[in-house]
Amino acid sequence: MSRPCVWATIAVLFASCAVSAGAGEAEVLCSYAAFAKVVGVTPDQEPAMRRILAGLDGKLKSWDAANRSRLAALEAQLASARKGADMALTCRILNARQALKAKRAALAGPTMARLVGELNAEQRSLWEGDVLFRRMRKAFAPFRLSGAQVDELRLRCIESGRAIATVRAAGQADEIGKVRTALARDVVLNVLTDKQRERYAGRRVSRTGPKETPAQRAERIRLAVMGFAHRRLAEDMASSARAINTAVANAAAVNTRTSRTDSGRSGSDRVRRSSGGRTTTSTRAASSGGGCPPTAST
Repeated sequence: MSRPCVWATIAVLFASCAVSAGAGEAEVLCSYAAFAKVVGVTPDQEPAMRRILAGLDGKLKSWDAANRSRLAALEAQLASARKGADMALTCRILNARQALKAKRAALAGPTMARLVGELNAEQRSLWEGDVLFRRMRKAFAPFRLSGAQVDELRLRCIESGRAIATVRAAGQADEIGKVRTALARDVVLNVLTDKQRERYAGRRVSRTGPKETPAQRAERIRLAVMGFAHRRLAEDMASSARAINTAVANAAAVNTRTSRTDSGRSGSDRVRRSSGGRTTTSTRAASSGGGCPPTAST
């Protein structure tokens, strides 16, 4: 069996264990329990959250009704291919079925954005930090971090999450990447051990040439660290704290300019703005904050 088919088969096995369509499936699909625990959803926020999840449940039911015949046709084709022992056709059908079910799962994306949009500033910081922690833990998984290192990574992600929430609220998406890069560099330099950094840099083996000096080894590791954090060898790398503070400062400057612009509006316009109720984050901005949390996990 080819590798794509193997993965398709595994994916289908997991899909078969998923909760079937019905009331409350949105809560499972969005891992709402984990989300609510991380951000500390309040009793006042709970009704709005439940309405959003109910909306997704309705969309899932509608999707199932619209695609029931198509899924049934794929199931019939799959049974025929298996009966005929046609492995190539079986793989194609499995992939097609999995692609269709992936479209169904994608319905949770906008729903997650709406859930995040209901959070206050502090809760969004917590959510950004959690999403960042899961992302960074996966990135550093090859280094087999100790329990103490994982705790240190979580603390750093919480602080960087606050910075990301600040720049995201200001619409400065380009600054978010800078915060993430600064965090990755900080972790490599200050959380990984010398042996872990050496493992990443790789060992220089030379049986005929001159032996590597301690200074050369240190420089090789330094360049490898820079490459890991930046995905390129950047010669003018700034410190982590400076990069994060700059990102926050840029966002603050944008907020200041926006406030000045708003102050120039007419009084009636300000009244309309103030009486329009609370303002929520756009779907696009919120959805870029991480989407549904992975079931076993940026």
